[in-house]
Amino acid sequence: MAENWDRWYGSAIRPGALGSSHPAPPEGVERGPGASTRNVTVWRPPKSVASSHHRCDQAAPQSLTDRSVTPIVVDVLLPPFVDEPLFRSLYFGNESADAAPVRRRRRRWSRTIAAVAFVVAVASSATAQAVPPGDSYAPGSFSELMVPSAMGPVKVQVRWAARGGGAALYLLDGMRARDDRNAWSFETNATQLFDADDVTLVMPVGGQSSFYTDWRSPSNTNGQKITYKWETFLTRELPAFLAAHGVSTTNNAVVGLSMGGSAALTLAAYHRDQFRFAGSFSGALDLTAPGMREAIRVAMLDAGGYNVDAMAPPWSPQWLRMDPYVFAPQLRGLSMYISAASGLPGRFDHPSSPIGVFDTATAMGLEALCLVTTRAFQIRLNSLGIPAHYDFPGTGTHGWKYWEAQLANARPQILGALNAG
Repeated sequence: MAENWDRWYGSAIRPGALGSSHPAPPEGVERGPGASTRNVTVWRPPKSVASSHHRCDQAAPQSLTDRSVTPIVVDVLLPPFVDEPLFRSLYFGNESADAAPVRRRRRRWSRTIAAVAFVVAVASSATAQAVPPGDSYAPGSFSELMVPSAMGPVKVQVRWAARGGGAALYLLDGMRARDDRNAWSFETNATQLFDADDVTLVMPVGGQSSFYTDWRSPSNTNGQKITYKWETFLTRELPAFLAAHGVSTTNNAVVGLSMGGSAALTLAAYHRDQFRFAGSFSGALDLTAPGMREAIRVAMLDAGGYNVDAMAPPWSPQWLRMDPYVFAPQLRGLSMYISAASGLPGRFDHPSSPIGVFDTATAMGLEALCLVTTRAFQIRLNSLGIPAHYDFPGTGTHGWKYWEAQLANARPQILGALNAG
């Protein structure tokens, strides 16, 4: 019967051992004449092993550990036309020598019984004890999670630590962050780069033009329906969620590029208990410099039509709080990797069309601007006597392959800060 069950429904839910013979029926279910309920144990393996063919009326197979298989007990209401010997025979094969009539009825009723058991098991499992969130994610595997937040469910891509360690590296996207995938997951080799390392990669999805901060109101220039609360998400809601999966709330690093670069330093500065390392690649690190706010205004309007004034009013405490140049003293003692290139075309710039030439020219200008603000930030840290690792390549534009290379360069420092090799 186990093989039939697999063929009809898969092995994610399958009947198990019978319990007491006549318990009360499930709440809200009327028992028809002659009907009875049975306590049935079902095994719920995770998706990664859902296709494993094992008999769930027996002990869990040796290949499945307690962390990957969860038993739940549900009530199965048997129709009045099914007696206990038939049910036992259909599911557990305990036929006697005079069971020929049972074998004939098996072909007639097996699908009906399977359907009844399946529906009741699924309904009952909703009220069963929840599986601990972290228990179904294998070390080194890749997951896409939907995490509750004040903004609604937020998608987060996760590559779990190779050996189940608690350290985590948050990778923040740029101004044009997409709603389907974090660009670190497909524009770079980040997941392969840390494949053998005992650190979880946390890649939040979305947040276009957000600077990963808490906004004061929705943007009124593009019909935004929610108010961005990204700092709250990244420092409260997401860490609490990941903690249930074995990820530390205190042994983390954060890296970002462009918009995410300044955001990484902001998050680390105000949440030192969470982050031990911060990295900025081509970040805007002097937001109060002359003309920077208007430059950001134009960039945000171009990337989704967002209004910078909805994020923070001009020269308000909220705006100053976002500026790495202003909060630089709070970075003392933090391990940092800061980089920006010259803006001159380099090894990854090979435009072959008019659009390519235009994009390269734009990337040159953006990187040059980031270099100016990053150098100003360097001078600021030096004046405060705060050390950091800097890298200013002689060539390179505002592009993903350059940031991929910087992540590879920063990797030893990240792992050292997290003590996660």
